[in-house]
Amino acid sequence: MCATPYEWTELGAITLGKPQYGSGASKVPFDGKVRYVRITDLTDRGELKSEDPVSPSTIEQDCFLEPGDLLIARSGSVGRTYLHNDPNGIYQYAGYLIRFRVDPTKALPRFVFHVTQSDPWREWIQSNSKTGTLTNINAKEYASFRLPLPSLEVQKQIVAEIEGYQKVIHGARSVLDHYRPHIPIRPEWPMGELGEVCIFKRGPFGGSLKKEIFVKSGYAVYEQSHAIANDFSEFRYFIDEDKFAEMRGFQVRPGELIMSCSGTMGKVAIIPDNAPSGVINQALLKLTPTDRVLGVFLKLWMESTNFQHSLADFTYGAAIKNVASVEILKGLRLPLPPLATQQELVLCGYQENLAYLFNIKHISGRIVRAVYEHKRSRRMARKSTAWIPLSVGSWLLHHRNPQ
Repeated sequence: MCATPYEWTELGAITLGKPQYGSGASKVPFDGKVRYVRITDLTDRGELKSEDPVSPSTIEQDCFLEPGDLLIARSGSVGRTYLHNDPNGIYQYAGYLIRFRVDPTKALPRFVFHVTQSDPWREWIQSNSKTGTLTNINAKEYASFRLPLPSLEVQKQIVAEIEGYQKVIHGARSVLDHYRPHIPIRPEWPMGELGEVCIFKRGPFGGSLKKEIFVKSGYAVYEQSHAIANDFSEFRYFIDEDKFAEMRGFQVRPGELIMSCSGTMGKVAIIPDNAPSGVINQALLKLTPTDRVLGVFLKLWMESTNFQHSLADFTYGAAIKNVASVEILKGLRLPLPPLATQQELVLCGYQENLAYLFNIKHISGRIVRAVYEHKRSRRMARKSTAWIPLSVGSWLLHHRNPQ
């Protein structure tokens, strides 16, 4: 391991003023003006989720975010970070987050953010977390985190390289996210309304599922993230048996479909056989297919350009899109070929999807290989140890803190 040519510093030494804890306000329905940013609104990759926005019950301007503000979770998902970049909207951050304002004369906020997305950061979080009722790290402890500090010019190069690779990844992901199968409709197929072939159940009012009623384990609460990611391996919230009995009408069962209805809209997933018992939250719509339609065909149709274009005509909202009323959705029409034909169409759609995925993987692989070859040739041309690595993680590991 070679010695670092750069000095090491503490996070607190490159920030403006002291770190600041967030607002203690409670959440209220989104007012379209001030968005309340909580730990649960952030992804592990440091992104702000678009679904289920809320507002604070009390406006606190000293907790408004500015571009370049770095938020770090101090409890729960401890170590999760978010770099704010929106110069237009009004965002107020919550109390389980700590704000650090990086001094731009000493470090680039984006460089520091990428450091907090690295393996050495995660290792430091793991070794410094205190576990009681909740795992937590306070502002003073975060300020003591040590990181290597190259010149601003080198920081720019590191950030540019990381984000160049991320653009390739995000571009491929965006193409996949926007992929929609197309179902050719034959004139001999009967048409029907969505409300004729499945039973609709919109999620409960938000007040039915408040955080104070959640328990550590029990019946799962299904959220938009499950429909969006089509992943049922993790759940954040649970209710007890009495609450489950009270909300039995919102229960999900294997084979039923759930659809996201706000923000990231129109994403559909089928509840698998091994999914835990639970209920949907207010941002989901549950559909139970009748014997006239296969659940897998219904999912294929709802993911198709045919359905998505119709859905787009019946949405409202500017910054945050919302699905229109259930009655309007029930009236959307779909083809109803024989069940055997539906099964064939599903198989064709699956094969088309595999071909599409293979093509995207092939294109992405070519891009990554081309970038790698460019980097390799550039490194071979250099005779310096101050090379720019493929990630902040590898760079930090290469320049391990000597203390």
